[in-house]
Amino acid sequence: EVAEHFHHPRKEFNRLRNLLKPGGRLYCMTEIYQPDIPFQSWNYKNDETHVIFYHRKALEWIARHLSFSNLIIHNDQLITFTA
Repeated sequence: EVAEHFHHPRKEFNRLRNLLKPGGRLYCMTEIYQPDIPFQSWNYKNDETHVIFYHRKALEWIARHLSFSNLIIHNDQLITFTA
């Protein structure tokens, strides 16, 4: 429950990626925005400390561009990136 508070997500995910040994895993929990949810009524956005939201394509972009070898989206909140 931290990634939604990143003001500079690329920088922060890159920092976390660089801390991992090869094959190491980064577990993240954040509510993933689903396109079938009307954003206006999505309660998760109402927390003023949440400065960014993620959807599946954004997580795939992060994995690809920051050289994670694997991404697993377990459910609507748990994500695993593998170095």
